[in-house]
Amino acid sequence: MSNITVIQKNVKCVNTKSLFAHVTQYVESAITAVGVKVASNDLHREVFVELIEDFLEAEKQSRKIDVYKVIFDVRNNTVENMQKGIYNLTIQYQQRNCLNTTEFTYEIASSNETLPTIDFEI
Repeated sequence: MSNITVIQKNVKCVNTKSLFAHVTQYVESAITAVGVKVASNDLHREVFVELIEDFLEAEKQSRKIDVYKVIFDVRNNTVENMQKGIYNLTIQYQQRNCLNTTEFTYEIASSNETLPTIDFEI
């Protein structure tokens, strides 16, 4: 079994620290629970995005955020990084009654093996 490294980077425009902490705690626990398979192919990435989107949709229904976006594909991952087993997961959300958008990225890397990239449409 391979190890997974998760690094949060590029945090922008946090309006409420408690909401940000709530969202990041959920995302980090989901990444840890799924492990390295989170990025192993298109299907796993799509299912993981849906998992995060379901959580964000619940936050939207609770009137904590207005809009959100989860990006985990070739829009925010280079071929070189994917070949090295390094993937970026970007999450954006606009808090209710705020103009700016909170954005942050997780760099997810397999430390023992290179993950396949053949499912990415390039």
